[in-house]
Amino acid sequence: MIRIARFATVLHTSQLNRYYSNDMEYRRFEDKDHVARYAKARFSYPQELKEAVLEFLAGSKMSPPFGQLVDVGCGSGQSTPLFVDQFQTLIGVDPSPAQIDEAKKRNQHQNITYQVKDAYSLPVKDSSTDLVTSAMAAHWFDLPKFYEEVRRILKPGGVVAIWGYKYPDIEYEGHPEASERASEVIKQVYAKEWIENGWRPQIATVCDRHYADLPVCFTGSEKRFLTRLDLRRTLDEYLLLVSTHSGFQKIKEAHPDWDYMNELKQRLLDALGNPNSAGETQLIIKNPIFMFMSRKS
Repeated sequence: MIRIARFATVLHTSQLNRYYSNDMEYRRFEDKDHVARYAKARFSYPQELKEAVLEFLAGSKMSPPFGQLVDVGCGSGQSTPLFVDQFQTLIGVDPSPAQIDEAKKRNQHQNITYQVKDAYSLPVKDSSTDLVTSAMAAHWFDLPKFYEEVRRILKPGGVVAIWGYKYPDIEYEGHPEASERASEVIKQVYAKEWIENGWRPQIATVCDRHYADLPVCFTGSEKRFLTRLDLRRTLDEYLLLVSTHSGFQKIKEAHPDWDYMNELKQRLLDALGNPNSAGETQLIIKNPIFMFMSRKS
């Protein structure tokens, strides 16, 4: 079920400093080994999210087939194909050459292209684009600079849609108490341990609050959307996903001799009651997905 509500949180530019990324932070997504794990473990997004965006676009009196979509911070291309059947042209951009190389390898659609570009110099003409998307990337951006580009490239009535997810709850089917223990371990990892070891607390905060503190691009026409994506993964598969997050990368850099991932694996096994095999233990990873959209008048 699609749930859309009024969203009107707007911050002044002076309030945004705590959200600015630094370029070296974002560059941790460029390591080739990390990119390979990222492409394998990261997931796409639910159909309900796609429908919510199309519904919001319909409010601009637009209808498919739409013209152009630009996906900013596309990584290895998890979210770009989400709208492939509704747009004539889709362009994914990311500052990491390694991520773009991986996206090109994975690309199976003739109307999608990928380019190495940052969020502030998008490779399209003024007023040329129907939809700008950004999945799990906006918390890395200098938002005023990004929004300046969004305003430049969107057509009147065009939409910017920004979404992400926070740490999940873990369900071990048939074991409710074990599920609660495992979920608490994951909460401690994201909300406490990574921050204590150098991860930027503002990332945890803005994701934990479903981007509610980030400003919209165009005031007066905003919508917020919330759903959940449940993924069936073995414990090993889920830990592969955890290893792609910047918080884990930060711990690796700060403590190269700390076998953090094996320690986390054992903690989760203990929480789950020590099932026989992490490679066979099936879990449901319940990811809260959140998005806000705004429309150019």
